[in-house]
Amino acid sequence: KGNAKYTKKYMHDNKGDYPVYSSQTSSLGEIGKINSYDYEEECFTWTTDGTYVGTVFYRNGKFSITTHCGILRLKKQYEGRINFDYLDFILNQTLPNYTLGEGSNKRLGIERMGEISIKIPIKQNNEFDLEKQKEIADQYKEIEKIKENLKEDYEEIINSKIKMIDN
Repeated sequence: KGNAKYTKKYMHDNKGDYPVYSSQTSSLGEIGKINSYDYEEECFTWTTDGTYVGTVFYRNGKFSITTHCGILRLKKQYEGRINFDYLDFILNQTLPNYTLGEGSNKRLGIERMGEISIKIPIKQNNEFDLEKQKEIADQYKEIEKIKENLKEDYEEIINSKIKMIDN
C-alpha cells in the first residue's frame, strides 16, 4: 500500500508532474500531481476501499500512491508469459467478487488479495497461452468499445430535443 503523507495539503505544497493515485476511480484514479515519485515501473494498482473497491488500473511510469490503493507486480518468472491487457481484464472481473463490507465501506486489503486466484489460459503442454490471453483481451476491448458507443448513442438520444409541431 501507499503513503499516508499524500494529502491535499501535501499535493498543494509539492505540485509537479508525477501523478498520485488513490481509490478514486474517476480520472483513472489520479487525485493530483507532485514533484517526486515513489515508483517507476509497469504494474497495476487496485483500490483497497470505497464504493468501487477492487477496481484495477494499469500503470507504466513514475507515480506515487496513497494508502487507499495497492500495487500488484508481475513476478519475474512470469514476465513475457502474461499479457498485461489480459490481466487488466481478468483482475477487473475478479477482484470485486472478493471485497468485504457493504456500500461505500467495502475493503480489499493485502491479506485478502493473497487469497485470490485468477484463471490464465494454458496450452496442452502446461505453458501459459499468450496468444489466447491476447485474443481474450482483444475481445474484451472490442466489447468495451461497443458499450462506450452505445452509451454515447443513448446519451445523444436522451439529450436530443425534437420539434414535433410547428407553431
